[in-house]
Amino acid sequence: MERGLRLPFIDDSSCHIGFGIKAEVDRGDLKVGSRRFMEREGVTIPRNLRKEFLNLHKEGKSVVFVALNNRLIGLIELRTSQRVEAFKVIERTLTHKN
Repeated sequence: MERGLRLPFIDDSSCHIGFGIKAEVDRGDLKVGSRRFMEREGVTIPRNLRKEFLNLHKEGKSVVFVALNNRLIGLIELRTSQRVEAFKVIERTLTHKN
């Protein structure tokens, strides 16, 4: 609630491994997942967003699609980040192997 967001009540949900999730929320049918999942569920991806997805995919970024009532309402770009302690963990692991 730090940002004043109101999370919707989830009435029912299902997970589709490797594709995404579906949930019935107070505003309707919410779907979050891959492009394949959206296409399989009958959600139309507008040409401009399909192009944006392909550009991000070429850059090695992961994209999650969000649809409400079978209408695409957004994309979420996932980026990896290097953790500050990663170098120390790798160094410690290599030191213990020798």
